[in-house]
Amino acid sequence: AYRTVPQSCNGFAHLCGERYNNVFYATSHNAMSTVDDHSAINGGGGFVGPYQFETVSRQLQLGARALNFDGAQDGINGSAVSLCTEMGCQYGHLALEVAAAEVRKFIDWDQTRRRVNVDAPAGGEVITLLIQGKANADDLQKAFELGGLFELVYDPSDARFSNTAANNPADAKSISYPTLGDLLCSPDYVQNPDINCTSSAVVVFVETVTGGARPAWALPMS
Repeated sequence: AYRTVPQSCNGFAHLCGERYNNVFYATSHNAMSTVDDHSAINGGGGFVGPYQFETVSRQLQLGARALNFDGAQDGINGSAVSLCTEMGCQYGHLALEVAAAEVRKFIDWDQTRRRVNVDAPAGGEVITLLIQGKANADDLQKAFELGGLFELVYDPSDARFSNTAANNPADAKSISYPTLGDLLCSPDYVQNPDINCTSSAVVVFVETVTGGARPAWALPMS
């Protein structure tokens, strides 16, 4: 989706010019472990002793800008990837695709709010996902695609980030990050560098990726 140049990034105009790694993000621990009793029909199982009272999208509405998803592993109940707490999946689990859909729900809510409210500045919120555990590369992408979120995931090797992409091969040990403004409105140099831009507002870190080479968008956690 094409968007106007952001005037507010994560709540402040001055953050639009700050590089991603120079900004602090309020983080929700074990964000997937909520009081919602996710049934098997959506790849979940209710958590025993949940960490969070609010849904994933509601946590973002309340101000969290980074979400820790623990215990990634092979999917349960037909899901692509399951998220469990350190106690084990027998104490509850949530499909990563459901969590991704919750993040997309918040982003869509935020953009709608900005369009209908004349007092809300153009811009958006950069969201970080910290996925602990291990998951297959193809299954990770499938989960984000099923959740409608993959198109918004930041890929440092994308040509839209040509000012930093040259330093970011897929096997890079360190990343030269763009600004929050560029993440929310990355120029599409192929079509029109002055007008068109696309949002890559979701930055994903994954602890361990199996099944082949780590995709460039699944950033290493260390």
